[in-house]
Amino acid sequence: MIVVVLGLDWISAAIVIGTLPLVPIFMVLIGLTTRDRSARHLDAMQRLATRTLDLIAGLPTLRALGREHGPAARVRELGDAQRRATMGSLRVAFLSGMVLELLTTLAVALVAVTLGFRLVEGAVSIETALAVLVLAPEVYLPLRMVGTHFHASADGMAAADAAFEVLETPVAVAGGEAPAPDLTGATLVVEDLAVATPDGRRLAPGRLSMMARPGTITALVGPNGDGKSTALSALMGLLPPTPASSRR
Repeated sequence: MIVVVLGLDWISAAIVIGTLPLVPIFMVLIGLTTRDRSARHLDAMQRLATRTLDLIAGLPTLRALGREHGPAARVRELGDAQRRATMGSLRVAFLSGMVLELLTTLAVALVAVTLGFRLVEGAVSIETALAVLVLAPEVYLPLRMVGTHFHASADGMAAADAAFEVLETPVAVAGGEAPAPDLTGATLVVEDLAVATPDGRRLAPGRLSMMARPGTITALVGPNGDGKSTALSALMGLLPPTPASSRR
């Protein structure tokens, strides 16, 4: 396309060639911001999805206790947070697209203004001016399409990086190859058991000590989120306890 414009009018072709590198430069600058925002958005969406699933998983218990309307405020907060995260990502996508469109529009406008002055002076024919004005936006079209599809690829790359990070994490093997001992009649004693939450902000459970004797029923009682299921997983060897040196 640029060759055709060059054959019609070399001055317009020089303007197009001079402004054409500005599009990739702005694409790179905007792309760096978009990439970081996409990674943060994916992180926020994963955290919000995890919290929402925790609330949904606890609904049967809350309903049995007559507390199903208790987490309503928390659900609204999670919905608002998810809306803000999504709108923030869309805002960056729309603004970056607008910047690229504005840049290409100004470049075409520069060609049009130059052709207008030269047309008044009689330095170029009306047919050539119209042909250049029709073809000039098409020169920037491939770069504009790359910028348009970059946002989808940025979200996909962020999701792929998170997926590969999970796949590359070695799977912890609990226990060993020795046969399980016979625990009939054994007493389960737990002293100072603590497991840190995934974000590392608190311990759930925190410093749990208990004793479960054979032939009796031992129940872990506490509010939702205090780590009752986590404590059972740690006792079964499915989760490693947090060492005392790493506790806050």
